[in-house]
Amino acid sequence: MHSKKSKLLILFIIVSSALILSIAYIFKPPATIENSSVSFNGEAVDFINKIESNSSTNYVAKVIQLNGTITQLEEKGIQLNNKVFCQFSSTLPRKITKGSKITIKGKYIGFDELLDEIKLNNCTIIK
Repeated sequence: MHSKKSKLLILFIIVSSALILSIAYIFKPPATIENSSVSFNGEAVDFINKIESNSSTNYVAKVIQLNGTITQLEEKGIQLNNKVFCQFSSTLPRKITKGSKITIKGKYIGFDELLDEIKLNNCTIIK
């Protein structure tokens, strides 16, 4: 038969372990876009067609990697192929120019019907 002290010690160990694991889970750093797996990888034109055709695949909150041509530049974003707006969390990280080819990776947040464009955020330039 276990003594009262050994039962308390076992309970203390279990509670402490659960607390440590909970704290580690809560304070785990979020996954970065760079290290996230991609749900769609291809040409911006193909992704635009897929979204506009109301494809049954839902990409909301999923990471997308697109190759396209820069058609518009802003301080914190670019537009690819006149239809995909890619928002960066800071100012653009490199000297990039309108009309150049680029590969970006970002999280799909939806289709903006008012502006008639696909929105990605937390974007990063791959090449």
